Amino acid sequence: MNCGKGSNPEGLLSEPFGFTKQPGGLPESSRRSEHSEDLRLRKEKKPCTPEGCQKNGFAGRERLWESSDLTMGSTFYSLHHHVVFSTKERRPLLKPNWRPRLYKYLGGTIRGLGGVAEIIGGVEDHVHILMSLRTTDAPADMVREFKKASSKWVAERYDTAFAWQEGYGIFSVSWTHCKSVATYIEGQAEHHRKVPFAEELKRVLRKNGVSYDPKWLV
Repeated sequence: MNCGKGSNPEGLLSEPFGFTKQPGGLPESSRRSEHSEDLRLRKEKKPCTPEGCQKNGFAGRERLWESSDLTMGSTFYSLHHHVVFSTKERRPLLKPNWRPRLYKYLGGTIRGLGGVAEIIGGVEDHVHILMSLRTTDAPADMVREFKKASSKWVAERYDTAFAWQEGYGIFSVSWTHCKSVATYIEGQAEHHRKVPFAEELKRVLRKNGVSYDPKWLV
């Protein structure tokens, strides 16, 4: 399922994302140690009476044995993030004639780092990204790398003085809200005809329960 359906003119997506299965589950050493412990307990055949369990430290082991075959052997995850960041000093540097190419480059960079850019949008002074990551990805590292790469890309092609603002906002998004967030990002141009970026950022922060000092929003 693609929660940004119909909003990807630049072909940013190469694969859908959502509820993902990651092979392997627990580290092999952890699985092996738990399995060995179960076998040891089975061989000892300790009676799991209330007295016996308490005395020998096996309280609840009988239930563990009965449910051992149901232990989850894989990792399932659904990790989505809404990222927003601006140009240096929020200057209107993102020109309409090359902005779509920037979005495509950002999407490819995120894909190269192991994530998926579901939709990317924005206006002349800031960018919104809805992306999904793997459990092994650190969001801060991902954002740092694609901001660094895209800043260099723009500077080499369109504006030698280009830079992103140092900070950014990142907010977790449940799968059930992906579609509404994607629609919001898709409608950025229309949205900002009425609402300036600073006000938009304040609304997003309040909606996500983030306290802030107004002086840091400049």
